[in-house]
Amino acid sequence: MEAIEQLKDDLRAGRIDANRLIDLIVVSQQQLQASQQQLQASQQRIAELEKQLLGSGTAKVDEP
Repeated sequence: MEAIEQLKDDLRAGRIDANRLIDLIVVSQQQLQASQQQLQASQQRIAELEKQLLGSGTAKVDEP
């Protein structure tokens, strides 16, 4: 959170302009969207693998 406070201070002090701030927001949104898409794809793949594992009936079980 320190980076956010620094960004706020820079904006107030005029060390960063509004256009740069908007650019940072856009980049952050793009990164978030890409991360969300990767997460969704990973969750779908996990669900597929779990179905395969349950459907195979030959899953190994570690025995003590």
